[in-house]
Parts: sequence; C-alpha cells; structure tokens
Amino acid sequence: MTNIFNKIKDFLLSYIRLIGKVPICNKCRDRAPVIFGYCFLLCWRCTGVIISFVLLSLLDLEMNYSLLFRAILVIPLIVDGYLSYYTNFYKSNNFNRLLTGILFSIGVYY
Repeated sequence: MTNIFNKIKDFLLSYIRLIGKVPICNKCRDRAPVIFGYCFLLCWRCTGVIISFVLLSLLDLEMNYSLLFRAILVIPLIVDGYLSYYTNFYKSNNFNRLLTGILFSIGVYY
C-alpha cells in the first residue's frame, strides 16, 4: 500500500518541480505564455479556454445557440490539435492555439 502512495507522491512532486519552467498540460515551453522568464502553468490553448470561461461567466449572457453552431465552434480545436500532434505537414502557432481555445469554450459554455 505504501508503494502506491510513494508513486502518487513522486508523480505529484514531478509536476510541482515543473511549475514556472513548462506548462503542466503539454510540457512544451514554446507553446505557453512566458513573462519575465516565468512560464505559465497552462499552454496558450488551455489559457484561452480558461480566460474565455471566466469572461463568459462574468458577462452572464443568456444565449441559446443551436447544437450545430456550438459544434462548429468546437471543431477547430479538435482539428488544430489533431493535425499539429499527429501530422508532420501542419504546425500550429500560438495565435491559432489561443483562438481555438476561445472558440471551444464559447461552444461548450452556451
């Protein structure tokens, strides 16, 4: 039983050591905001999702989009993430990651 706890502890400590060096979501420093040498905890895509969720919840707008429109907003994140991870011909940039994260959260939120 203590072996399991040691593995969990080591896993958590390995993530804590990464704070400020690489984002914890994908561990790629070049895909995360860096200010004054400090790397954010999340990549550009996850940052876009979180910021958009916070802004949408603060605005508290009553909008009822159709399921098709919401799916159209979610699809760019899936396509961008899939192509950049699984192909050699497509390389996503940080603006695309941020934009697809924002669109994704709008589609999921409403």
